[in-house]
Amino acid sequence: MKHLFSVLFCLLFFATAIAHPRALQQFQEVSESYSFENDFEGWTPRRMSDNRELPPTIDRSQALSKDGFTSLRIDVNRQFTFEDDWIEKAFFLEPNQFYELECEFAFASQDFTSSNPFIILTGATQKPVSTFEDFRNLQQEFAFYRGDASDGYKWLDKRYTLATRTNEDGKLYVALGVRGTDLFHRVYYLDRVHISIRKKASPTEFFPFKNDLEGWMPKGLDLDATTSINDAVKLWRSSTVDGVSALRFELSQSNSKSTIWVEKPFPVERGKKYKITIDYAIVPISRAYPQRSRLVTGISRKPTASLEDLSWFEDEIPDVGDFAFYLHKKYDFVVKAKKTDVLYVVIGINGKEDVRQIYHVDDVFITLEKK
Repeated sequence: MKHLFSVLFCLLFFATAIAHPRALQQFQEVSESYSFENDFEGWTPRRMSDNRELPPTIDRSQALSKDGFTSLRIDVNRQFTFEDDWIEKAFFLEPNQFYELECEFAFASQDFTSSNPFIILTGATQKPVSTFEDFRNLQQEFAFYRGDASDGYKWLDKRYTLATRTNEDGKLYVALGVRGTDLFHRVYYLDRVHISIRKKASPTEFFPFKNDLEGWMPKGLDLDATTSINDAVKLWRSSTVDGVSALRFELSQSNSKSTIWVEKPFPVERGKKYKITIDYAIVPISRAYPQRSRLVTGISRKPTASLEDLSWFEDEIPDVGDFAFYLHKKYDFVVKAKKTDVLYVVIGINGKEDVRQIYHVDDVFITLEKK
């Protein structure tokens, strides 16, 4: 009887897979490459424009290529109207899971200065991008290189690694493209795309900060007597990734060289070694030029009272000019728990300016993997 049941189950599975081909594709991790030699290879051109009557702005072209003979030509602001142009492809994965998305591609630009920079869009959403707010889930980077006009088009190798998650449908929509930030007409090329989607190690915890600080404790060093740490670090309901709320780090001018952070304990086994991955999105809302303050991201075996308590990494905050868009950051630490059964994760800002600074942090992923 048990053998008969197994046979019937297998027949039912394969019958379902034949009737629904996507059933075989679902729950699989992804590693796919695209060169657009024959068609769009499953990608759909998309556009958000002030002028909805314009035809599609992304076509296959043999004017430039990095792999083979054909690339995608992205024609932005053809009629001097603000446009966002991108390609999009749906991937069917396991519902309600955490994934690591890696996007690699060749991007050709002839923008040789930072004057009026356009923006490269890369990332994944749980639904097709349809509003400006949806772009907050995407990594954004300027589309120029340092050079001069005689350089013409230059191929730039781009690689981004982002933490993401699926919804109850198990879908991820990956987007690659360009945002037009001014009314200039510009043309770019996209080729040799590779997409890798891998399930994140377990356990992974996700913190969207929708209603509260979700167990993260605000801390600070060298704040003046009139400033409470709860004024410097708090929940804020604008300029967020998910449209609900984010962590707001604010250093007033009198505290511009202070250090503020949040920390949260995560249970571990004593004496064991762990790889801890910290992913989050950060947007500079108000800052100085040039940017001298630093991100602080790290691990401690005890509650932190100073930076000396941390196995930490201090990173520069990229200059985003006059644009307030989210930057996705990822850091890996290998730490031995030794005699503690708790490790503390720290995210914050080390102020090094003489002006008021504001940063928002959202969509934090913490992965603890026993080595």
